[in-house]
Amino acid sequence: MTDAVEYVRSGLALVPIPRGQKGPTSKGWNTPENAIIDPKQASSLRGNIGLAHAYCSPPTMALDIDDLPKARLWCGERGIDLDALLNAADAVQVSSGKERHAKLLFRLPPDAAPMQTKQITDPETGGVVLEFRCASAGGLTVQDLLPPSIHPETGKPYEWAGKGSWQDMPQIPEELAAVWRSQLRPAVKPAYSAVVVGGDSPVAPVSPETIRDLRSALFSMRADEYDLWVKVGLALKPLGEIGRGLWLEWSLTSAKSLEGDPFHVSQKWDSFHPTDIDYRFVFAEAQRRDWLNPAKSPEISQSGGANDGGWAAPQPLPNSLRKVKALDVGCLPSTIRDAVNDIAERLSCPVDYVATSLLVGAGAIVGNRIGVSPKQHDSTWEVYPALWGGIVGPPGSMKTPVQNVTMKPLHHIE
Repeated sequence: MTDAVEYVRSGLALVPIPRGQKGPTSKGWNTPENAIIDPKQASSLRGNIGLAHAYCSPPTMALDIDDLPKARLWCGERGIDLDALLNAADAVQVSSGKERHAKLLFRLPPDAAPMQTKQITDPETGGVVLEFRCASAGGLTVQDLLPPSIHPETGKPYEWAGKGSWQDMPQIPEELAAVWRSQLRPAVKPAYSAVVVGGDSPVAPVSPETIRDLRSALFSMRADEYDLWVKVGLALKPLGEIGRGLWLEWSLTSAKSLEGDPFHVSQKWDSFHPTDIDYRFVFAEAQRRDWLNPAKSPEISQSGGANDGGWAAPQPLPNSLRKVKALDVGCLPSTIRDAVNDIAERLSCPVDYVATSLLVGAGAIVGNRIGVSPKQHDSTWEVYPALWGGIVGPPGSMKTPVQNVTMKPLHHIE
């Protein structure tokens, strides 16, 4: 591809992206070793082209504007004339053809390290206003599509716009870089303890009780509304892997997700970047939809807890429980075995989860075709066998997504 070769020769690093898609699908695409910086490699590219900001020489960044009127106001409040940047004699823009959208590209100073991506949202609606795009919190690159890539929504190619040339991309103005840096200042560490999770995303400090209440609020709603689905994902992003697990489970409450590909949601999660909203948005939205926190309802508060009324306090399991051997999926019927392996790989979960749930679902489907007479020669007493199973695992380990996927045939029958 001629365009890709010219990009590389001008010091840009590229990411291969399938035609008609907005993001890469290959594993490890955002690592330095997978960036395309060689003209020979670039010549073999087919499909869309992504700009790997952090690995360009020097690094590049995109000021991605999703709501031009609100972005103009936000920048103006910080002393930035957005219209002047867009109309500058050396302005380099990438146009998608969408109204109220714009994208400016800049080089970082030659001695500057890649800067963390920062998304600015409307505090009232949660909608994205603009985004400073360069690198992830862990230092890996993010990407933006370059012409002549095809926009997945409009079906039209991206085009170069602005009065400048991409071959002579301007350096980011210091006043704009200063505003960007001011948005990356670390927040004051709170006095209470945090739930420690991994990943590149910043982790919001939350207590186990908050996670419990958050789950209750989240699952009082359904994920059928796209805008709500995205806003909740953005709100949960700062919770790291805990937020990811909650969002993936909640996403499968949507009939649309179950009817389509239930696994694309994990790719959507990876595209999110921390914003000004956090998990408190979930509480506010759930309350707006008449959710009441059961842990704080008068009935429970006045009774003193769920163990009143004669219930014995729960006892821990004995330490003498022995471990069982790992499940051998080879002993399963071929149809179920193939499904177990496929679903477990897609959801990145233990095969035990999938096998247990699939066998229970299959048992429910075929069980009413098999009668068992407990007493010989007594046809008046016939029962139908049932297989009962349960999945036990830590929060966010994909228990609910597994059950939603494996129970889908049973739901169709019902």
